[in-house]
Amino acid sequence: MFKHILDFSNNLFKTKAIEFFKILFPIMLLISLITIINTPTEQTANNFTGKYIFLDVISTLLQATVLAYIPTKLIHDYHLTGANSSISDYYYGALVFVLKLIGLSLIFVLIIAITAMPGGLLLFLATETNAGSYGMLAPIGGIILILPILFVFTKLCLSPIFLICEGKSIQDSFLASYYSIPNNKAALLFIQLVTIFVMMVLVIGLVAVILGLALTPLMSFSLGTYTSGVVFLTTLISAFFLIYQQSVFYSVYLYFKNEDPDVVKQDEV
Repeated sequence: MFKHILDFSNNLFKTKAIEFFKILFPIMLLISLITIINTPTEQTANNFTGKYIFLDVISTLLQATVLAYIPTKLIHDYHLTGANSSISDYYYGALVFVLKLIGLSLIFVLIIAITAMPGGLLLFLATETNAGSYGMLAPIGGIILILPILFVFTKLCLSPIFLICEGKSIQDSFLASYYSIPNNKAALLFIQLVTIFVMMVLVIGLVAVILGLALTPLMSFSLGTYTSGVVFLTTLISAFFLIYQQSVFYSVYLYFKNEDPDVVKQDEV
């Protein structure tokens, strides 16, 4: 499975990353500008949000809907037909799916929260009592809290793909994702996904360091100019990592649908 995921993702990325990036560029540009405008000042640096809450909300919605829909749909269309539709089709499709994706995200968070309740309750009892048998509740509660969350997260991770690519309802998307991944493969899949995403984080960190060093001359103007430059370029470049991330999930989707994720349709010459 690990080889299938990497082969599909790497082949797709080498073949279509630039073309996909061109389609994602407008939304990534908008998000980068929002991030720059909303970067906290010295007076608000300790806040958990940016300068303007409404911009935080807009940015979150764009990332949870448009950036969830377009890369997945791009990969799906290319896998099926070897070509992609016009840029307007993808942005229109993202608008159509906005409410569905918001609903799916909210229900997903709710499911995770419900899953965490038993372990969370045991941890609460353990922290509120310092003696007796309750002292053993902390490690037990931690295990009951973490393992079910990881299990449910892994089993439901394909629900956005079923929603977007197969047009299923929110409920059916969750059910399809849950039953498409066998229970005895959930742990292995989680470990493999974590391994891939850790490697991605390391690459992202390296790119961020390189960008920071390359843009150091901007500090001669002002720290704000330097920060804006780093944020702007980092946000744009993150589109490539988003493409790779979604290709990883799509390859898992193909794997458990018994399709061959190694075969990516090539452009006709």
